Amino acid sequence: MSSTPPPTFRNNVWRTKPLRVIHAEENSQDLPRTLSLFDLISIGIGGTLGSGVFATTGAIISTTAGPAAVVSWAIGGFVCILNAFAYMELTTRVPSSGSTYAYVYHAIGELPAVIGAWLIMLEYGVSAAGVARSWASKMDEWLAESDYAVHWLNMDYSNVFAAAIHIVCVVILLIGVRFGKGFINIVTVAKVLVIVFIIGAGFAALQVENLTPFIPERHENNATPPAMAFGLQGIVAGASQAFFGYIGFDEVCCLSAEAKNPKKN
Repeated sequence: MSSTPPPTFRNNVWRTKPLRVIHAEENSQDLPRTLSLFDLISIGIGGTLGSGVFATTGAIISTTAGPAAVVSWAIGGFVCILNAFAYMELTTRVPSSGSTYAYVYHAIGELPAVIGAWLIMLEYGVSAAGVARSWASKMDEWLAESDYAVHWLNMDYSNVFAAAIHIVCVVILLIGVRFGKGFINIVTVAKVLVIVFIIGAGFAALQVENLTPFIPERHENNATPPAMAFGLQGIVAGASQAFFGYIGFDEVCCLSAEAKNPKKN
């Protein structure tokens, strides 16, 4: 009587999870499905329109791509659209709150899924730290101009506000999904209105002569340490910086377990 040999370590790390198991696990979760299509769109836009857009645009224009920064943003946006189409297809086929971990676990294996999950966590951790630091610097600037400055908050090596911003975000999430989605919807609408205002004000104050030359000649910029900027290489470098401004759209896939209709929305 033959017996099945035990699975090897290699088989274990490359084993895949069947789709029926993923569906069963998702259906067994007792999470309220409260997120509508508008909520998901709002979360996606809110995750994308953040400090990345506000902080990197000026740097790309002044030190990297010049007026051709619009091309850099278009290239970065096109790459993200391709990425978004892939996420859209995967999340409808594998509706799981595990996002990249679940997709890779089903298609390739457990070890690549774990690596992908850790990379996603690293991405969100680093980007969240950057966003919090950006907001903290804005608050530091405001305090520095006030009549009553708290000096220990204005030190260069202090990031008290960055930590406080993280704490506030955690508290909002702990309150619950209903409160969190309402807060995000309000903030997202406000950010969109700010973007629309900036675009309108920019067109109203547009000076066409500042767009010439559209692609400035390549030269050494004033960065520390100095680096080459402008030219076609500057457009490509600007696109890589602009890509950071789009980070966040993929977080919608992590909410499929709380979406009202994940396969449709």
